[in-house]
Amino acid sequence: LQLFRQQMATLLTEELEDRGVKFLQRCVPLSVVREGSGKLRVHWKNVQDGTEHQGEYDTVLIATGRRALTSELKVAKAGVKVVENNAKIDAVHEQTNVPNIYAVGDVLHAKPELTPVAVQAGKLLAARMFGNTKAQMDYQNVATTVFTPLEYGCVGLSEEEAVRQHGEDNIEVYHAYYKPT
Repeated sequence: LQLFRQQMATLLTEELEDRGVKFLQRCVPLSVVREGSGKLRVHWKNVQDGTEHQGEYDTVLIATGRRALTSELKVAKAGVKVVENNAKIDAVHEQTNVPNIYAVGDVLHAKPELTPVAVQAGKLLAARMFGNTKAQMDYQNVATTVFTPLEYGCVGLSEEEAVRQHGEDNIEVYHAYYKPT
């Protein structure tokens, strides 16, 4: 939940921990074996200190993060520049640094990694290229949500990013809590 407001990410994590979910961060699974009991025996390594551990679980979910596979697409052969630390493409209005080569979706640097955003950006790009429009994708006020037992949704910049861009005295943050009866 690194792209969400960290206060809310912490709230979600704590809620799930209260429900019995155990989070292992900065760890890599080495093996997962189903025991006779049906439980999963997981052997993992903490990548920060190198220690190895194991435990027995009902369910294992591995969140590996995302990495752009631009090297496999061989974009460098076409002269397309990528951002060094994440291999993503920094493209203004989906246009790369190479004429007539465009990029949409999760491969774009500093853009929301959301399927509906990629679909809309692709539609708008196609309309600009083959239609009679100049409509651009607005990446600033994208709504997103997290579907966990405690649901969370947000629109626009995270509070942390808004403070960085505009200063703490120049932003307003609204929270609304809803608890069904």
